[in-house]
Amino acid sequence: MAPMRSAIGYSTPLTTAGVHGHTHPDRVLDMANWNTTILVKSPSAPLLAQLRVPPPLTLEGKPVEPEVEKTFIQKYWMHLIGGFLLISLLAPAPEEGTEGGNSGANGGGGGGAVQRR
Repeated sequence: MAPMRSAIGYSTPLTTAGVHGHTHPDRVLDMANWNTTILVKSPSAPLLAQLRVPPPLTLEGKPVEPEVEKTFIQKYWMHLIGGFLLISLLAPAPEEGTEGGNSGANGGGGGGAVQRR
């Protein structure tokens, strides 16, 4: 006897089948001690697919091209120039009275100040 399944109930045979379909009298199931719970579910529709939002269209029906993102220098060129000017204005001015400020250890003068006679 095959088990019968339906949407509401479930049926099982009273004996378990042994090897090759032979039944054993010592394996008779005692269904009086079984605790059975029946759960009835109503059919439900499957979940709907998550679709992407279609891209916006122009009046001609073509997709709108996204605006190209600007580079860092294109965005902040005014701040960079302002910072450069601020640093150049606040930097200490070179002193005019110094002589040979960058002469090396060998005494070979190099980029010193111009002397006037």
